[in-house]
Amino acid sequence: MLKKLSWVSISCLVLLTSCAPVRATHTDPQDSAATQSALASKINKETANIVFVRHAQTVANLTHEYSTYTESTFSDAGKKQVKDLAGKLRGIDFDAIFVSPTWRTQNTILPYLKAQPGRVAEIWPELTECCWQEHIDKPTYTIDDPGVVLPLTKPIKLEDEDHFAFRDKDSTLEYEWPDKNYADGMLQIQKAYQMITDRVADGDKTILIVCHHLAGARLLDLLQGNEPTGETYVENAEPWLLQARPDGVFVRIP
Repeated sequence: MLKKLSWVSISCLVLLTSCAPVRATHTDPQDSAATQSALASKINKETANIVFVRHAQTVANLTHEYSTYTESTFSDAGKKQVKDLAGKLRGIDFDAIFVSPTWRTQNTILPYLKAQPGRVAEIWPELTECCWQEHIDKPTYTIDDPGVVLPLTKPIKLEDEDHFAFRDKDSTLEYEWPDKNYADGMLQIQKAYQMITDRVADGDKTILIVCHHLAGARLLDLLQGNEPTGETYVENAEPWLLQARPDGVFVRIP
């Protein structure tokens, strides 16, 4: 009798368990939004978007003492900025990423790239720092001349060959831009500006640019349809979002 009751009890337990209500699972619409950064929520897929980032703070930025060491070492604040930047860019689907060839720019964006499977950024010599010299009106080079060959300068080191690449097979792009004076720097930035607008016209709708203070300020001026005076100031590793108007001029989105 006890044995029979035992089997009955087990059967009832199985029956009750199988009939227990199953908790429904669903995805909260806010969950996907929660994975996006505040910046990502401002991207307008109906127009072109450019996210501009100045490199993280270096020891040189902090101390105003410039050397290979200070320009290739992040301050404590800079290290935190690098870490925080990945979160600020979270959720943005970039069509292209253009990076200045310097150590400080590559290493500002490298942790973000490593978190994006298969993501490779293009190294652009035209985005390197420039325009710190005295204003000289005549450039050393005339890049509009199709026959001109710019002299090769310092070779560019890729900080991580899995995540950085030269934009094409032209071997001259593996060297830093050979600016000799302020006018050369302006020529460099104007070239970068034209190349960026060409890429937008070719269909790259959302672009990330990692650049510098002086070069970046003048590039931002050009993108916004202003004279490239370089008066624009961008904090280290603080993204700027620009969106194109119908006339092709970009405006900053706060």
